[in-house]
Amino acid sequence: MAQRGSQMSIAQTGESSSPDHRRFTIGDHLRASRHEEGLAILDVRKGLIYVGNLTGAHIWEGIRDGHTPTAIAGDLSRLCGVSFETAYAGTMAFLNELHARGFIAGEVGHAN
Repeated sequence: MAQRGSQMSIAQTGESSSPDHRRFTIGDHLRASRHEEGLAILDVRKGLIYVGNLTGAHIWEGIRDGHTPTAIAGDLSRLCGVSFETAYAGTMAFLNELHARGFIAGEVGHAN
């Protein structure tokens, strides 16, 4: 979705009016490093490395910076030229995967 090596940041616009105020906490047993093709996450407990693409890196950084799924998806929608619904579905799918692996804490589910 995103161009290789591109810089991305989460936009603040529209977040306050969103009904989705969920925030997530990243496990303290994880170390993440962004690289030109995406993200590498080291689980120091298991000694395993997980990798993600640039979109995954952007979502991870949004979580790290305390942004909501709505804000992250809105930014991805603008950056990648996809509908908000598509970006939100992808964001939630990645958050569900991170939650299932024990990488993040917080209520993932669907927004109220």
